[in-house]
Amino acid sequence: MRPPASDAVWSRASRVLFVLVAGVMLATVLDYGISGDAGVQHRWGKRLVRWYASFGNEPRVTDDLDITKYGGFCEVVTQLVVLASPLETWTSRHLANLGFAFAAFLAVLWMGRRLGGAAGGFFALLFLALTPPFYGNAFFNAKDTPFAAMYALAVAAILACDDWPRVRWARVLGAGALIGLAAAVRVGGIVLF
Repeated sequence: MRPPASDAVWSRASRVLFVLVAGVMLATVLDYGISGDAGVQHRWGKRLVRWYASFGNEPRVTDDLDITKYGGFCEVVTQLVVLASPLETWTSRHLANLGFAFAAFLAVLWMGRRLGGAAGGFFALLFLALTPPFYGNAFFNAKDTPFAAMYALAVAAILACDDWPRVRWARVLGAGALIGLAAAVRVGGIVLF
């Protein structure tokens, strides 16, 4: 059965909105500075990558006691982007953060569509894009934005498991992995279990 024509219109509008928001964000990425804790997060990200690369032989990985209470997943990802990018460090970190924000946008779009149809997906994306704290933090907040993204992805994966009692175990394992990654950013992700 084909979806109604209005669903096709809302789906097209969602794609256009996502491209528009992503385009504006990418066009303005150089207009954002760094946060007060960007330096310590960058240093910790470098230490975490060295720790993994040396199989645990980086003793300074726990030096910055205030930040080491968080999970290091987003810092490792961000540092890998910095290492691979030809751009300046802070611009590369902003782009990595935007990658997490785009993942959150897509997860919210999918959840809205799943729960409210194609129009629900459009409005979920629109309202998240128009939320000033999310939009502004998407450029440089290396904890809240990745946590929001991983949390949204995990909730979307949990929703994808709703074929009970015919559970698809690949989806369950995927949801578990995304919950684990959300907790690898902030321990609060554990509540998703």
